[in-house]
Amino acid sequence: MICLACRRLYPGLLCTACQSGLRPAPDRLLAGDIRVRSAYLHAGPARALVHSFKYGGIGEAGRILAEAMAPLLPAGAILVPLGRAGWRQLGYGIDPARELARYLAFRRGLEVADVLVPPWISAGRARASRNRRRPPMFRVRRLPEGPVVLIDDVVTTGGTIEHARWLIGRSVVLAITATSSAG
Repeated sequence: MICLACRRLYPGLLCTACQSGLRPAPDRLLAGDIRVRSAYLHAGPARALVHSFKYGGIGEAGRILAEAMAPLLPAGAILVPLGRAGWRQLGYGIDPARELARYLAFRRGLEVADVLVPPWISAGRARASRNRRRPPMFRVRRLPEGPVVLIDDVVTTGGTIEHARWLIGRSVVLAITATSSAG
């Protein structure tokens, strides 16, 4: 086997050095008082895990991230994934936020609600500078009844989460991501 983060030979999913390199992320408060809790800082092994999951479709990397996210979830929440644009899902074979939400729902006995419909095409955001990023233009399918927790793989500027909160409204109580940039 190989380590999913550093790609060195290792008899498990994540080597000892990469496990010790995972750094917890502090909570963030975005505009509109949206609290974001993230499992790890988006650096080193955590960044590599996200990339293995998001761009390589390696489900085990996603499960490692989701396991770290699970303790951050409040009881009784409805999970709403911030889905990936359709053409990117097709190209990479995965919608990271939806897969994380499904795993978390299974693990914690929660509901996943497909409230936000991502656009079919949107500009790539990963390499765009912070001031040039635009949130995806989600359409709202139906509003859930109950406390909503937004689920995504990475938070950088917070624009996508803020936009989703604006669309869904005050029922959004929290956002949880696998990783968070420094802010």
